[in-house]
Amino acid sequence: PAFAKAEAAGERETVAQDSAIEQAQSQIVKVDQALKNVSGWSTGWGGATFGKFPGSQAKNLQGDLDTIKANLGFSQLAEMKRASPTGGALGAISASEMRLLTSARESLDREQSPEQLIRNLKAVKTHYEKWANAVQKSRGAQGGKAPAHSAAPSAPPQGSASTASDYVRSLGLGQPQ
Repeated sequence: PAFAKAEAAGERETVAQDSAIEQAQSQIVKVDQALKNVSGWSTGWGGATFGKFPGSQAKNLQGDLDTIKANLGFSQLAEMKRASPTGGALGAISASEMRLLTSARESLDREQSPEQLIRNLKAVKTHYEKWANAVQKSRGAQGGKAPAHSAAPSAPPQGSASTASDYVRSLGLGQPQ
């Protein structure tokens, strides 16, 4: 029975790592898509002006940014919940708190300069790529087979060198309660 429990836990860990990698790959693709839409017409004054027109490059960029920010926020909420001893210490999250969580990693606003937005999008991409390395390293240390994927998960894998508390602190959100 103990062996079966350990084997089931290992399988759950592998599934969780695979899922995290798939989510990260999706985010990296979305970041790359957003980067292709960054221009003087889609950011800054152009973004504020042309973002009101359906089908414009600015409107498409805003859709990509909204998706990236939502996934960053949900990833951070999941990590904070996982770091909580009871798993439910967060309670209800207001819209303003969710905005803060989504910008804890980087500010992603269409009205920024193209250079600033590109810099921030690249930082988000690097964040996901670093988690890929963490998952690869974790799997190697556990004797598991590394996935064929090259993207990173949105949160540190369980059992990696980084703890959820370290992750939350790295976001500047302090120690979870």
